[in-house]
Amino acid sequence: MKKIMLNRIYVILIAVVVLAFVGCTDQGTESQTGVTEPSIEVGVIDCGISRTSATSGLMTLDEMNFEEDAAMVCIGTNVLDNCKKAKAIVESNTGALMSYEVLGLKGKDCILRVEHVGGTPLSKEEKRFEGTYAECPMDIEELRSDYKRDVSEVPGLFAAELHILIGFDSMLNKDTKCTGTLIDVVRTMRAEMKK
Repeated sequence: MKKIMLNRIYVILIAVVVLAFVGCTDQGTESQTGVTEPSIEVGVIDCGISRTSATSGLMTLDEMNFEEDAAMVCIGTNVLDNCKKAKAIVESNTGALMSYEVLGLKGKDCILRVEHVGGTPLSKEEKRFEGTYAECPMDIEELRSDYKRDVSEVPGLFAAELHILIGFDSMLNKDTKCTGTLIDVVRTMRAEMKK
């Protein structure tokens, strides 16, 4: 009887610990700035926070060194390593925060997701994008072959350029393969500008 009771207590304790852990990951974590950052699900590599864009001011993409940005290098490395699931937070030079995720392979495409998750302070225009996302299928082998150099030598820059490509494709290509609420907001903004 004691053995059965101890086993039940042991199972209950394990369940409580697992539920507490799951509960914590669903909530996200509060950063030093007071912004709740999205949590990382189990099996997804946490690449950390990219601040290269936030600290580079008016530099061009070529002037920024993304190979010193551990988060971008991590994302790029995981994209190039058969599209392994990974996630980073990208801080812009305005303080806006974006989640940048490698969701995995779907057929031959690597699915990448960018989501505006807030930040401080947000301008009126940035607030329109808060909570919006775009998911885009990227044929990494095709992009790799179009690249001017070996992307495995510059995974941080490759990740940064993919991040920008998602934005441009979502915003400028009316036949985009990307999906998500970011595209709807951009189309609404374009329609408002035409009026």
